[in-house]
Amino acid sequence: MDLQRDFGSISLHTTGDAHLDHLVEAIQNYLSRHPDAGDSELGIAQWWLYDWQRPAGESASTDHVRQALECLQQHGEVEALMLGGGRLWRATGVKRRTT
Repeated sequence: MDLQRDFGSISLHTTGDAHLDHLVEAIQNYLSRHPDAGDSELGIAQWWLYDWQRPAGESASTDHVRQALECLQQHGEVEALMLGGGRLWRATGVKRRTT
């Protein structure tokens, strides 16, 4: 079951998995502060979530990050671009510079 709640300009998704919910929220928070950001699942786990205030014992594996990104993708909040055999994840609907 997926319930959506509005939280300011950030919509939070409840997946029923507290760890996944925390990752979704952390990625949304990062993108709200850095709307032009884009990275791989590994880069997101290592850099975007570096200072993530996670509950004790939680970590951000690339598998968990991928699940959170796929949840956000299903809701049209992020998109994945295929680049060099990998995926680059970024926010959707952001007007980007072309220069």
